[in-house]
Amino acid sequence: MYLARFEGEEGCLVGAVIRIRPPAPEVPQASRWWSTFGSVVGAVWRVRPLGLALRVAARADGSLIHQLHVLAPEGEAPALRHWVGCLTRLDRAASDSVLIALDRAQHDTMAADFPRRRARVSAPAFRVDRAWVACDFRVFPSLGRLLELARAVKIEIGVQVNLAPVDLAREIRREIKANMLALSHLAGIPEGLLEMQQALASRVEAGIALTEEFVAAETPEASAWLEVVLRRDFGARYQRLGFEFPGLEVRAGGYEENIVYGMHSSLLEGRQPGGDEVCATTASGPDCEEILGWRSPASILASDGAPVHEPDEGADAAPNDVDAPEPCRAEAGYVFVSYRHADLRRIAPTLRVMASWGVPLWYDRGIPGGAEWDAFIEKRIELCDRVVLFVSPAAVASKYVRREVKFADAVDKQIVTVVVEPTGLADGLRMLLSAYQMLDASAAGFHAALQRALQG
Repeated sequence: MYLARFEGEEGCLVGAVIRIRPPAPEVPQASRWWSTFGSVVGAVWRVRPLGLALRVAARADGSLIHQLHVLAPEGEAPALRHWVGCLTRLDRAASDSVLIALDRAQHDTMAADFPRRRARVSAPAFRVDRAWVACDFRVFPSLGRLLELARAVKIEIGVQVNLAPVDLAREIRREIKANMLALSHLAGIPEGLLEMQQALASRVEAGIALTEEFVAAETPEASAWLEVVLRRDFGARYQRLGFEFPGLEVRAGGYEENIVYGMHSSLLEGRQPGGDEVCATTASGPDCEEILGWRSPASILASDGAPVHEPDEGADAAPNDVDAPEPCRAEAGYVFVSYRHADLRRIAPTLRVMASWGVPLWYDRGIPGGAEWDAFIEKRIELCDRVVLFVSPAAVASKYVRREVKFADAVDKQIVTVVVEPTGLADGLRMLLSAYQMLDASAAGFHAALQRALQG
């Protein structure tokens, strides 16, 4: 897995881009997939991010881009790697449902994959005497319907929602309270407008982030179509309260840093947002989880969902009559062995040779009964010194093996690949493993090469 590094005003930052392809809703594994996705997304705050973003774009051919962007201080790189690695759990339910950039070129391509004609969605505020009135117009609540409309007319559009974690200053809270007091004493203010402002001010108390939305289209015609749809939605919700749709200020290739980094403008500009902007854009914890855990409409997933794995071998499928070394009990510093259970008989001689060198080995025979399989495997990969992967057609086809390798790469473990049977590398393994050493078990001098690789 590749974490991009950026030089910022506050030092070096690291970023990750993850492309999501959920399974179609009718498949049995869909519920499990979404449950896992929601729990992992909810844990992103442990990374202490500076910026988070959801990006969704409908292409003219009907396909969908669904991405998450995370930006964090460089010191949080291990936590970010672990969090991204946890997303590989999703491949257990649906193959290829998560794409993680493996190098800078792939990261930059994914980060820039957004229609070029862009506009910031600004919620208009206006002043009444010495008070201001905020408007919380957002595209996100209508995102699914907007995408369905765009697909129906074959228009390429995109929406990105950036989140900036925030701890609001006492001065901003005081400003908002003072503003509410001023509004409550104004004569003639519509009751519905006052109730709206009270609701926005109350929401600030539970706020943990500020939101900022960008919409994009690929052509001038698509931009015009998008503005018509948003103007209509805005009018239906806010015109009766006296707000006017501000229009879209489209910039070709604009807002590049906001889009690529997923950063809120207040962070990029080094400014403190005013009370009206805070009221209009504050998001609570549940709001953030809903944004980052956004679900595509069923009509889109039905045609664009990830393929589903057929049942694979389970934890009890390894043969018990194979003479293989006992897994070590070391807490750290061992070699994690990733393999397909069906291959254990033919890799056992190599495992015995490695053990004769004094190499501590751990593989899934060491999982205690009753342990949670996924969590135990992840912990053992995190604590190992390196991973030895035994490649065969059966191993490449195993969702368990693929997930172990992707997670190991995500948490920055060295991977030594041993090819026990020639096979094509698919499902992203070819690009991933090309960065690591690969040995042919049938080649002359294989054991000597393996010993050097384990010592390197």
